[in-house]
Amino acid sequence: MDFSRIGVVEADGAAYCAHVQMRVGRKNRNIRGPYRPDQQAAQVDLDSMRAAARGISREDGYAAMDVEAD
Repeated sequence: MDFSRIGVVEADGAAYCAHVQMRVGRKNRNIRGPYRPDQQAAQVDLDSMRAAARGISREDGYAAMDVEAD
């Protein structure tokens, strides 16, 4: 699966976080990165999460992004 376009950077007050939502099986799953003081830092988190999932199956990719977000 191509994870290169999945996820967004969301603003929450004065902080930002990477957020990935995907459907795994019959359930919607959400992964959120840590809150960052600027949008660029949250984008780096999102890029890291995407890179962790690159080249593997959808379910394994979700698990890899979850680990990277932690």
